[in-house]
Amino acid sequence: MANTRGKKAKRKAREKQIQEARSLASLQKRRELIAAGIDDGKHRNRKGKGIDYSAEIAFEKRAPAGFYDTADEDRHADDH
Repeated sequence: MANTRGKKAKRKAREKQIQEARSLASLQKRRELIAAGIDDGKHRNRKGKGIDYSAEIAFEKRAPAGFYDTADEDRHADDH
């Protein structure tokens, strides 16, 4: 026999109803956005784990700005 009248059963039923309402609301929102032409479902911005190696240099650490002017050295390196 399932407990259908206790506090726990009421809480579970309430949580289930809230979850169902939340999923219906998100479905409705998605449908409205598609109808308005804002979201076509293809451009979901999900952040993947790790580094996007095609978009950035992995573990790049730029040198801090120094105390000395290196413009001459840069120009000399470009000549060779």
